[in-house]
Amino acid sequence: MAFIPARNAPGQKDVNDEFSAKGIRNTLKIFNQLARDYRFGDLTARHCNLNEGVTTTWRKLIDGNYPADVQDVLKGVITQALTHTDSKGQPKPIPIEWKWGAPSGTLRVTYKHSGPKFKIELGFPPPLELRLAQRLANAKGKKSKRK
Repeated sequence: MAFIPARNAPGQKDVNDEFSAKGIRNTLKIFNQLARDYRFGDLTARHCNLNEGVTTTWRKLIDGNYPADVQDVLKGVITQALTHTDSKGQPKPIPIEWKWGAPSGTLRVTYKHSGPKFKIELGFPPPLELRLAQRLANAKGKKSKRK
């Protein structure tokens, strides 16, 4: 198997897009396709259409930077957000905003009822900031300029 650099993995903006008010319905669809049986990070891999090699790299980044207990808490928040329903029992997933840069080892989850919205603040190594598609386009542009 070839080495896939971390720069080819999803970024902070990809994760936030995935769980935004605009993207959360697609994430719910993926969640339901996986029959709610997924590992933390699988939703993002599917959302970003990662191939097997990049998914393996993504998994290594997650497992190397986020302890199992942290992954379990995050998966629980994601499940709660995606399985939320309105007063008539219809799916009404709650967006999640992800923020990196909290004190080291910190995991803070807040819920804003008026949104509604979850906010997750993490004191763990972040993915790269730019969207994966943007980084790949930038790399492709640099390669074509070298020719």
